[in-house]
Amino acid sequence: MGDFHRVIGKQITLLSAEELWQWRASYASATIDLGCGDGKYIATMAQKHPTTAFLAIEPVAETLAEASRKQRKLANLIYLRGVAAPDLQGFADRVWVILPWGSLMVAVGGGDRAILQAIARMLAPSGVLEVWLNRTVYEASEEYAARQGLATLPNPADADALARIYAEAGLRLREHAIDSSFPPTRWGRQLGRQKRLGVRFTCVVGN
Repeated sequence: MGDFHRVIGKQITLLSAEELWQWRASYASATIDLGCGDGKYIATMAQKHPTTAFLAIEPVAETLAEASRKQRKLANLIYLRGVAAPDLQGFADRVWVILPWGSLMVAVGGGDRAILQAIARMLAPSGVLEVWLNRTVYEASEEYAARQGLATLPNPADADALARIYAEAGLRLREHAIDSSFPPTRWGRQLGRQKRLGVRFTCVVGN
């Protein structure tokens, strides 16, 4: 097992996989927010659910500086710099991917099976993956979608296409909904004010 990079304010320290799993064992369940952005939404959820371990993962450590500094005494919340990791296999009862951007948006849209499989491995046997996507990005224009790497991917409003993609990663599409309701992240609130349409879907392990 390798080390993880824990973020607390502007400081990054090494956290061993053993230490992370020991921390996880202290809680009844665990939730991972993959690509958590500024990390403020998961902090709110950690405060509301003290018996759940919350792991916030974001590739850009600077984005996490403010929230991780303010919440450094919250025992059930850890911020990590990074991406889906093999040492997290079976770690989470729930994984969130909330309004991703860049490579993560392409991956959960079906453009990177390896990342989807890595996300699937992070789930416990009864775990649930929850994904929220901004449908407008796919539909604004063909040129814009192409710039974001989405041109060859199905519109997430197509549940059947998503089901086929996720089945290849070992996940079964359980729920699929189109609406304008987003989690109250900074970006989610902005999209809500703009009345943008989103797609929310959940997947479970197995076919």
